[in-house]
Amino acid sequence: PFLDRVATVASMDHRWRVGSALDISAAVVASQVEQAGQDSRDSGAQLRIDHELSQRWRQQLYWLHLGDELQLNDFGFLERNNFNYLRYEIAQRLTGLPADSPWASHQWRYAVSTRHNDQGLKLWDAVAINRYSERRDGGNQFFELAAFGAGFDDLITRGNGAVRVPAKAFAYYERYLPRRNGGRWEFSANARYGSDGLEGIGKGSYRVYAEPVYHASDRLRLFAGLQAEINDDWLLWRPNRDGQPQLASFDMRMLFLTAGATWLVDDRQELRLRLEAIGLDAKALQAWDLSPGGRPLASSLAMDDFGLRELGFQIRYRYELAPLSHLYIAYVRGGSLFESGEPGFDVGRQFADAFSLRDSEQLLLKFSYRFTL
Repeated sequence: PFLDRVATVASMDHRWRVGSALDISAAVVASQVEQAGQDSRDSGAQLRIDHELSQRWRQQLYWLHLGDELQLNDFGFLERNNFNYLRYEIAQRLTGLPADSPWASHQWRYAVSTRHNDQGLKLWDAVAINRYSERRDGGNQFFELAAFGAGFDDLITRGNGAVRVPAKAFAYYERYLPRRNGGRWEFSANARYGSDGLEGIGKGSYRVYAEPVYHASDRLRLFAGLQAEINDDWLLWRPNRDGQPQLASFDMRMLFLTAGATWLVDDRQELRLRLEAIGLDAKALQAWDLSPGGRPLASSLAMDDFGLRELGFQIRYRYELAPLSHLYIAYVRGGSLFESGEPGFDVGRQFADAFSLRDSEQLLLKFSYRFTL
């Protein structure tokens, strides 16, 4: 009532198991929303067909449709509207590898897909290959390679037209090393490349992340993760110096730190710490106008450089007074600062200055007690 909004949503799910090798599942959804005198209604559907070809091979066909006015926020999460997606995938699982192999199993997946919106605009086609591997030491490894054909980005301008984008490439690698033989350390790391802007393959985003974890004991665990990213073709929809929204390319640098600890003091006490800090700078490279067909045209309008820093820090203590009854004490501090204007922003300075942010500082106490009558 506060929003003058009435929403009716409905869904129907279906599953059909055909023998032991074929599984067909589908769903249909619909929404009707009346808000402030406006009425919108739309529908969506998905279909997934899984077929076991043999003990090693399987194939899958997946189709998704999401109408432009469909609103699923009343009973689910909807990543985007106005979307049609079709993917075919074939996968192979390899087990029974030689005893002296460091690998316990591999799963290969090969996929082709296409994406359109409801107006018939082709967003992009894609091909991808990935492999997930389990190692005999308890660790795992994953990589993925993908290529995207030229197409359109119909979301970045926030409803101000679709942008024609070139062919793109994507690569990702991830590795996890567990604790071994009662050791103290575990480790995970990943690296990513993606060409997400207008320059195509060869320019884009390079990101690496590493996270060591130290187990001081079975009750005390400490970790710290550091991520560094460089993107020399970062495409954004931002206000220009005249205050009007403008498509522009930026040269971006970012540092991200996450760290924390978990200490199970005893069976009734727990202490947790968590820290996250971000420093980012972006230098304006080129502003773009759009032709009627969505092709970017270099603009003479000036864009400002900008910098961003953020901090989040929390210490939380929990004490169990009785079963399902707890006392919580938390200290929370955080802040965010966005700056734009004259050149000179530096990612190192933004990251270092993040630790001085104090927009919010709180000490919270919570008492939870369970009783029966």
